[in-house]
Amino acid sequence: MKKQGKYKMTVSIFLFINLIILMSVLYFSQYLRKDNTAFVFIAGLFLFIYSFVWFVPTGLKEAIAHWRVGNATLESRVFTHVKNSELMHALTEKYGELPIEPKKQKEIWDNALVKVHDQHNVFKRHLWAFISRDIAVSGFIMLLVFAAGFPEPFLGLLPVEYIIFLMIQYFVLAIVARQASHNFVIQVLEADVN
Repeated sequence: MKKQGKYKMTVSIFLFINLIILMSVLYFSQYLRKDNTAFVFIAGLFLFIYSFVWFVPTGLKEAIAHWRVGNATLESRVFTHVKNSELMHALTEKYGELPIEPKKQKEIWDNALVKVHDQHNVFKRHLWAFISRDIAVSGFIMLLVFAAGFPEPFLGLLPVEYIIFLMIQYFVLAIVARQASHNFVIQVLEADVN
């Protein structure tokens, strides 16, 4: 599928850029090993992270990207989250009293998505929400792996600045993923009432 290829390619580019950054840190740092074993290990580690991202369950990905356990996805709390009064009024006219229970909110939202998913703008926002979520998950996995010191026996001690970079990167990516998810959910609702 062409769309899935674009999705995986974007995540691959993100990981490749992080690989280049880490290789640069390794090359220019005086505290790290600079032999071929270290470079091969890093490349293998990034391939592992790339493969691992696709096996993380969706619910866990949502929790990592949205910093929320239980009903992590926005669509399960959409009607209690939307602040746009015009949109809420249009939704109330269309569906009557809007539910508060997450399961019922998600059910209504899923039905709306089925109706409008083929619209170009909705599809683009859906793709961007998935891409940003998986990039945030990749950033989180890298942060866990390197902050836990797993590569130290192979690489030597990583500079604290690199770990701080990974932390900032993950927090920024998670915020972007949350905003992309929000934009997608709102786009679906707006397309549904129009």
